[in-house]
Amino acid sequence: MIAADNLGLDREQVWDIEQALTHLRATGGANTKRTAERRLHDAGLLPPELGIDTVCDEQDRPANPVVLNAFANRVRSKRKLLLFRN
Repeated sequence: MIAADNLGLDREQVWDIEQALTHLRATGGANTKRTAERRLHDAGLLPPELGIDTVCDEQDRPANPVVLNAFANRVRSKRKLLLFRN
């Protein structure tokens, strides 16, 4: 794991992806947005990715995988983007 201070992102301020990308481009840490996102993820500065296997309901119970997979397949068959909200 990369430490945030090794990237120069330890300054006390609110960072967003665009600000981090601008900073990382200036310091040679990343040239593309995707690379910047990878650096931030490796540093533990981004939340973990949500997926079908990590989705929970309001009571923090795992979602029914049969229902969730059927829903995901229906959305993908319509060529729509499948998004999860935490």
